[in-house]
Amino acid sequence: MSGKKQSEEDCEKSGDLTKVCKAAKEEVDKLEELEGQLAEAKQAHKNDLEVLRSEVGEKITGLQQFCDRIDKAIAKVGEVKLVRRSSAFPIWKTLKLGTHPSAEALRKAIVAKKNKISDWGNDILKRISVSPKETEIDLVKLTVAQLGLTSGGTREQIYAKAKEPGLETCPAEVGPQLRLQYQDQPYGEWILVGMEPIAGSDGLPRVFGVGLSSGVRWLNAYDGYADDFWFPEDVWVFGRRK
Repeated sequence: MSGKKQSEEDCEKSGDLTKVCKAAKEEVDKLEELEGQLAEAKQAHKNDLEVLRSEVGEKITGLQQFCDRIDKAIAKVGEVKLVRRSSAFPIWKTLKLGTHPSAEALRKAIVAKKNKISDWGNDILKRISVSPKETEIDLVKLTVAQLGLTSGGTREQIYAKAKEPGLETCPAEVGPQLRLQYQDQPYGEWILVGMEPIAGSDGLPRVFGVGLSSGVRWLNAYDGYADDFWFPEDVWVFGRRK
């Protein structure tokens, strides 16, 4: 092959490579342009997504706040209904609580008024806490039968029935305060205090009771097991919402 012919072939090959390189570069440019477009589209969608998330978040927050307001309104209606239902039971007596600095001071005041305290009564009286400030509680007095348990019922059933119309268990301080402030109790009357039982020194649960027998005003304590049975005529006091 002559040198001239070889040179021509080399030029042709060089031209072909140039074309290929140019075409490849154009393809690369197109791909880079496409990559840029995709990046822009991604950013745009990302921005749209962030806006959407923000809008949805605001709507969810608003919906949650609305639901919270509804829940509060329902709770308020429930409270009003309970107050109205509990008002069906008249207030029997309003007691003052927090009149003495300690349970021991309260015990001394009870004895000073010539009341007597049983051993069980003394035992749980030592274990109560008194209100740190003076306050009042409205009491409702009713029999087990008046709560709808006409054949009697357990303490657990009695408390459950009392809570249906919105009555509440009393602070333990109600027991000794009732004895102190109920000096004109009629003969033969015995009242049990609807309270959370207190464990005595023997570990057994007990509740307070007040009564008048043989001319003596007593502060007693009675068994407070959930399944202890009480007769239809037994009298209890519970707190009433103000």
